[in-house]
Amino acid sequence: ALTLHHATTDEVASVTVGGGISDVGILDTHQVTIEWGDGTTDLIDVPFGGDAFSATHQYLDNNLSTTNGTAANANPLWITVTDDDGFTVATQWLVTVNNVAPGLTVTKEGSGLTHTLVLTATDPSAVDDAAGFDYFIDWGDGTSPEVIQRTSDNGSGTSATHIYTQTGSYPTRVTAADKDGGVSEEVATAVTAQVDTVTIAAELDDAVAAAVEA
Repeated sequence: ALTLHHATTDEVASVTVGGGISDVGILDTHQVTIEWGDGTTDLIDVPFGGDAFSATHQYLDNNLSTTNGTAANANPLWITVTDDDGFTVATQWLVTVNNVAPGLTVTKEGSGLTHTLVLTATDPSAVDDAAGFDYFIDWGDGTSPEVIQRTSDNGSGTSATHIYTQTGSYPTRVTAADKDGGVSEEVATAVTAQVDTVTIAAELDDAVAAAVEA
């Protein structure tokens, strides 16, 4: 008899399978083959007298092949038990691996009417981190939202610059999405756009000084 102990997990988390082995050949030894469905396989040797096995596996990503007709996050897990006479028994289960949305932080830079947002996205899955993220930015001034397309390893140091046409306080909103469509919580921050009065004053002083000299 083979029993799956756990059938659902998040990417990077672990799943444990186990079962009992019954054989009329009481002196037989057994080998358990576990094909996890993500290209990895574990072999477990069960010695004479042993009647159970257990194994734990970490799924690094939920984005899996669909060529076998299963959903993209459903792993066809095969467990095969073979005794020392070559007789086998096998069973298949599906382990659902859920995607986990990335986290996002936003910092502001700039002054006057020109402002930059520096974006940092992180994902529990190193596979998703390496694949990069899409960023969606609403600058809060009625212009069309800006989209930064996903590129490899763009989770850190990605920035976007916007020039406002009028002074004011603008509620910007930013989200990040991983390659599997997981979307971060929205990060809202206020950007204050204003004319650089110091520069204008200096230019006026220069103009007055030039007029006096003339």
